[in-house]
Amino acid sequence: GLERLGVQVLLGTPALSVYSGGVQVQSGHIGARQVVWATGVRAPRLLAESGLQVSRDGRALVDRSLAAIGHPEVLVLGDAAAALDSAGAPLPSSAQVAVQQAQWAADTLAAALRGRSAAPFVARLEGEALSLGPHDGLAFVGKLALAEAPAVLVKRLAGARYLSQLGGPALPVFQCARQHLWEWMPQPPAAHTSAAKRSRPELVSERAA
Repeated sequence: GLERLGVQVLLGTPALSVYSGGVQVQSGHIGARQVVWATGVRAPRLLAESGLQVSRDGRALVDRSLAAIGHPEVLVLGDAAAALDSAGAPLPSSAQVAVQQAQWAADTLAAALRGRSAAPFVARLEGEALSLGPHDGLAFVGKLALAEAPAVLVKRLAGARYLSQLGGPALPVFQCARQHLWEWMPQPPAAHTSAAKRSRPELVSERAA
């Protein structure tokens, strides 16, 4: 999907440093006039500063009931929690897990007010969907892998369901209308093809440099 959009994908190529002319990687350097650094999510320092036990990426360590280790009175949810599944594997930092944890936390607090003990949190991983522009994407629903238009449909349905949970059925309808209006409006002309080709990053090996 990314390669169809003109993106050059380099796997197993860790970045060593960033400098004014690009990025230094293990096998050479990639020349670039602009670098966007995206290396994942790191939790706020407030968690560690509050005295909670945290993981390497700063997320609070929690038990199966999402209570902070050493502080059972504190529930930690979403990207701030280093939650594990029933097999002891880390749960992904995704919206579907965070929404389920929020619903579970509300039910747990209501049960605690009635004197009931908390049940373990069990995530339902229904799949993942990734947008690659307005008309392309990738999606996994169970063991089914989808691409292009079917993946875009899955992504939009997932987004509509999430919005309806936040603000009722009117919110996804408004969002859909806003998106179609934006796509209908005239957009500024794209950069000249030759300029785009000149600015495309190229990997230069140390042997060739």
